Amino acid sequence: MLINSALRAWLVSTVLLAGCTGDNDNFDAAELGNDLLETGTDLDDILDANSQFNGNFLRGCSLADDPANGFEINEVAIQGDSFVTTVSQFADAQCTLLNGVFVFDSTLVFPGDTVDTPLGVADFIDITVDSLTLNGESVIDNSFEDFDLILLDGNNLLFGDDSGEFDGETRETRPVEIDEDFVLMRV
Repeated sequence: MLINSALRAWLVSTVLLAGCTGDNDNFDAAELGNDLLETGTDLDDILDANSQFNGNFLRGCSLADDPANGFEINEVAIQGDSFVTTVSQFADAQCTLLNGVFVFDSTLVFPGDTVDTPLGVADFIDITVDSLTLNGESVIDNSFEDFDLILLDGNNLLFGDDSGEFDGETRETRPVEIDEDFVLMRV
């Protein structure tokens, strides 16, 4: 909510400053407000458009994408622009023999674009991984980015299929389909 408060403050100060400039003939704050009302745009709707993704999600014990990594439990926590992913890797199918825990502490941005999928409209997301730890020890020196899709289908959270040429390493290679085999459930 700090980001939303900051955005509101920026918008209000921009409107006030624009109204205080010497070029009052070209700016009318009341007209701007009327334009927003006429289009049905509500500032809270703009700021909270992606709040449906806020929450904690879990994918229970399952085979890792790379079978050489054994089995894993995936947890995702989203709150505003905070995106934390925890991947616990295990040696056994019951997820009792822990090999290691990766924690990705990331920043999440919704650039505004969407794509139609068979499950519904997926939002584009840009993820900046600010820190990555393995068993509490940092394993990266610099942040890195990932470009993905996100879709909420009821209580199921899904991401883009990053196999093949659409691996999400660049904006141009952002996935174009949803990975229906990797589903996290809201907890």
